[in-house]
Amino acid sequence: MYFNYYGKTGGHTSNSISAPAGGWYLPEGYTGGDFKTYVLVQNPGITDATVTMDFQLPSPNTAPSKTYTVKPGTRMTVLLNDLEGLSGTDVSTKVSSNVPVVVERAMYFDYYGKDGGTDCVGIPF
Repeated sequence: MYFNYYGKTGGHTSNSISAPAGGWYLPEGYTGGDFKTYVLVQNPGITDATVTMDFQLPSPNTAPSKTYTVKPGTRMTVLLNDLEGLSGTDVSTKVSSNVPVVVERAMYFDYYGKDGGTDCVGIPF
């Protein structure tokens, strides 16, 4: 995918998945400086998905879990930077759902004048 995200330009790619799953581990993102980290959840099913995000932060930091409803046939995007306890930190995310979903982590940044982005699907569990 090629992008122009608030003046940050570039491209990124990600592996595909073989099937939706009820749980996903996402790689580390960062929410400090000019980094924006997103978790994207797609519900390809025919019933609501109740999705819970648990966050892994550098010790001793913690952040509360967040639960969302994702309607059938839709995608939800969550900007982690805006969530309580996730400002200016490294963060990995565990996503659990009551029905199979597809989950990815996207990050856009300007790092000392080098702008870009990255995207990665999760590892199912």
